[in-house]
Amino acid sequence: MRQIRLPAQARSSTDSACVSTATVGSGIRSTTSAACPATDPTCLLIPEHDIGGFAFANRTYAPAALVVRQASARLYDTGALKAVHQRGSDAVRIEQAVAKIYASGSVTAEPQALAVNLLLDRSVAERDRELQALRAQLGECRTRSEMDVRHALSAVLRCACDRGTPTSTVLLAPVPEPSLQRLDFTASD
Repeated sequence: MRQIRLPAQARSSTDSACVSTATVGSGIRSTTSAACPATDPTCLLIPEHDIGGFAFANRTYAPAALVVRQASARLYDTGALKAVHQRGSDAVRIEQAVAKIYASGSVTAEPQALAVNLLLDRSVAERDRELQALRAQLGECRTRSEMDVRHALSAVLRCACDRGTPTSTVLLAPVPEPSLQRLDFTASD
C-alpha cells in the first residue's frame, strides 16, 4: 500500500487527513479519506480485464468504495470480465530481448532490457553458465516464441529449437518502460 499526502495548499484548513491510497492485487484502488471536503471518490482499475469502476459520494462516510467493489464482484461472478492480453510493442520488445539472450548464451546480450535487480540473486557468470548448458542441450531456436501471458507483468515464452523446447519465465518490473525483473530458462521437453 502506498500513501500520498496532498500538498498543504490542496487541503482545506479543517482537513489534515486528505490521503490517497493505492493497492495492487485484484485491481488498483484509489480512494481519498472521508475527511476530504464534499466528496468521497473511489476508483477501481482492473487492467487485466481492461475495465475500471468509479464512484463519487456527496456525503461523508458514504459507501462509495463498497458500491464499486460489489459491482466489480458481480461482473466477475457473472463471467462478464474477460481477460485482455494484448501483445503490444513492449511485449514484442521483451520477447525479442529474451530471444537474443538465449541465442547469444549471455544474459548481458540485451543490457537495456534488464531491470536493476535482475542480477542481484545470481551472478552473470552463473546465469550464463546455466544458459549455455541449456543451449547445448536444446540447440538453436528456429521459430518465433509462443507467449502465454499470465498477467499484465508476467509471461511464459516457449520456442521450438533443434532438440527441444526452452521455456522462459518472464516477470517485468512495474516501471514506465518494462524491463526483465525475473528471467528463468528451463527445458520443457
